[in-house]
Amino acid sequence: MKQRWLSISVSVICLVIIGAQLYRGIAPRINAIKTPFNVPYYQDLYEHSPYHPENVQQGIIEDDELYTLAGFRYVTGQDVSSINFELQPLTKYLFGGSVLVFGNAIPAQILLSLILLVEVYFAAYLLFKQSSFSLIPVTLLVSDKLFLQQMTHPYLDIAQSIWILALLLLISRPKITNKISLLIGIVVAGIALSKSFMIGSIAAGIALGYLVIYRRITLKQSLAVGTIALSGYCLGYLPYFLHHSLSDFVTLHLNIIKLYRSNVPEYPKGEVFRIIFTGQWRRWFGDFGLAKVTEHTWLWPLSLLVTVISLFEKKVRKNVHLWWVIGYVIVISLKLVFPRYLLPILPSLYIMLVYQISRKLGIIKP
Repeated sequence: MKQRWLSISVSVICLVIIGAQLYRGIAPRINAIKTPFNVPYYQDLYEHSPYHPENVQQGIIEDDELYTLAGFRYVTGQDVSSINFELQPLTKYLFGGSVLVFGNAIPAQILLSLILLVEVYFAAYLLFKQSSFSLIPVTLLVSDKLFLQQMTHPYLDIAQSIWILALLLLISRPKITNKISLLIGIVVAGIALSKSFMIGSIAAGIALGYLVIYRRITLKQSLAVGTIALSGYCLGYLPYFLHHSLSDFVTLHLNIIKLYRSNVPEYPKGEVFRIIFTGQWRRWFGDFGLAKVTEHTWLWPLSLLVTVISLFEKKVRKNVHLWWVIGYVIVISLKLVFPRYLLPILPSLYIMLVYQISRKLGIIKP
């Protein structure tokens, strides 16, 4: 009886907080949601910004505005490589479609945010086997300032996080059938297309390592996943192939790689840990001075420490969220990093935090 009332109480509290936080995030942006995206204005802003190769004066267009403008141009028939070519187009297609249907991209971003929250619940339930406590990671994520900020600003990280969490759900299944292998390939393509094929490659490598070690997948299944992922990735560039050849496609990606490699190579390594543990971010321009991360919360370092400590527990070591967090953090510690790059691991961090605390308290059985 006590356990039942505890579950009911946790569920009610979590649902109230989730509702309040969603209102907190959306209400201040109602006017922005109702305001149509001014394509000519942002097009002019882009043409006079550092992003444009032929800009004649320095202007500023924010990343979320750039992604929306790019998406609108993509869905109205313009070349995918003509603007923001260094980031993959899938999420920007959605933003562009949202501009055509709703007037701007914010409704699409809110929908993606809600999908991510539902997905976090199912990922937690798969691990906890308890519906009430599975709401706690959802509550933590929806209360996170970084999530709330992105919920009403069309960045690409939430969409990519949806695909990443879908991958973690698939590879955590006890048996990897041919059908699951097909889905894994599709989802890997989605990760690569949603923002950056570099992150897609990282996710694919981590997933493959996990599947080989813990799921004993066959070489045939591995090749099938790779073939499907590559085919799906190319399919996402179908509008590009209407204007370009396969050779152009290869050249485009070589240029993307060159751009990434030349992107502030002198930026110090390991700065992601400064963001997580101190709430400070080293700028990538000027004197590389430190700036305050306004979205920072003490839950970031706590969750990461709990996750890393889990490496030393045999019963938890096989947890797919643990693999994803460790692998992702190691890779982004080697490159230029922005605070929003933490979003793809926040769901896994909060799931691991709640899981480990609940286990120690005897609420959840390992």
